[in-house]
Amino acid sequence: MKVLGFFWFRNAEEYEWLRSISEDRANLLDSYCRWREAAENGYQEIKSDNPQIRLIKVEVEPENFLAWCGLMGQRIDSNSRRDYANSQAVKAFWDSIPV
Repeated sequence: MKVLGFFWFRNAEEYEWLRSISEDRANLLDSYCRWREAAENGYQEIKSDNPQIRLIKVEVEPENFLAWCGLMGQRIDSNSRRDYANSQAVKAFWDSIPV
């Protein structure tokens, strides 16, 4: 089974703050409402087109994401958002398996 993370902003305040410090902010939608609508559609599309993938929404805590970027030497951009979401999704998946 393949596990993928989907970077998920929890609210408008966090979206705007992370958007303001992202190197690729020009590529991000200009409001949380527009992002949320597009994200919901994208999430559902990935899920329906790829039933073999375990897609996990990763609700991002900005401080943890920034700390992770620093630790991993990542820039704050789409690549780091993708990598962070995937790393957290894999962790959540493994943590959900009873030992």
